[in-house]
Amino acid sequence: MPCYVTYRIRESIPAKEFDSLLNAAKTLNMRVQRNADNSGADIGPIKAVKQGDKYELSSTDGSAIRKLLQEHNIKKVERDARNRGYKTKREVNGQGKLELRVIG
Repeated sequence: MPCYVTYRIRESIPAKEFDSLLNAAKTLNMRVQRNADNSGADIGPIKAVKQGDKYELSSTDGSAIRKLLQEHNIKKVERDARNRGYKTKREVNGQGKLELRVIG
């Protein structure tokens, strides 16, 4: 019987957002290596596998997936705000958490 338990964190994203997820990974300086047959990628400690019209992300490092998805979501909000003519500003609050402010 093992003396430790390993958890695997799983998330999924639509296939149309996969390229923007890879750009977010590059922003975080994560190593990105696509598979030759375009069926997925290795993003640092995260494995991405295409299943239908989604990419399944899995890793034993939960903080890596959280950071990647947070950066992906922030970039998506920034892109949407830019398309509407707004500017955005990233700030860190008193608790050390990242905040995104949309400036009209």
